[in-house]
Amino acid sequence: MNLNSFEDGLRKELDKCFSEKGFAVFEKRGFAYVKERKGYTDYVFIRLGGKSYLHELYAQVSMGRKIELIESYWEEYAELLGIQRMRLTMSIDQLDERGVSQLGITLKDDDTEAVAKARDYIIQTFEKILYPQAEFMTDIRELDIVHNNVPDNTRYGSIEKWFRRMIIAKLAGNENYQKVLNLFLSMEQKAIQLDPENKAEYETMINIVGELDKKLSNVLPLKDPKDII
Repeated sequence: MNLNSFEDGLRKELDKCFSEKGFAVFEKRGFAYVKERKGYTDYVFIRLGGKSYLHELYAQVSMGRKIELIESYWEEYAELLGIQRMRLTMSIDQLDERGVSQLGITLKDDDTEAVAKARDYIIQTFEKILYPQAEFMTDIRELDIVHNNVPDNTRYGSIEKWFRRMIIAKLAGNENYQKVLNLFLSMEQKAIQLDPENKAEYETMINIVGELDKKLSNVLPLKDPKDII
């Protein structure tokens, strides 16, 4: 079985399985499924590949969840900042020390049950690992730990993750909100000194951070940590 045949067969099987769970094919992404609910949207991503010289095929699965309450505070700035990446509040996977997903199955290309085995692995991984983890993380306290319990001297991830740090800290009632804000601003101000040719870009970012801070000024901590959806 070659990779194309493997993909075609697996798509048919997974389309049926995820359809029964209320998911639709996510047309904007190569091999993915989407399910919209009130307050959040779930995505399941499938990645296939193979090593012909080893006669192997593999299938990997991961999940993302977009929480509207969190993303709504900053999304209006995405176009201005040229952020075109898919905006997910959380990406759920298990990575090794090299950043490679561990949620995958490897199969021999002459295995007549390869499609069925890959299908079962993906569905079981979604049901037993990915979805339960998404549910556990849909808690402002847990998100605050993940986003804000990081070293202060490290530029942690992309710009939108810094926006989320601010939003999540505010909704969680984290007393270090001001510290997160000041760290974000200080990094942008330092960037102006190190890269003066792009001063306008960093100043735009500083202005946006200020606008977001104003938006959040009257936001109260959630009484129930699960009220983010």
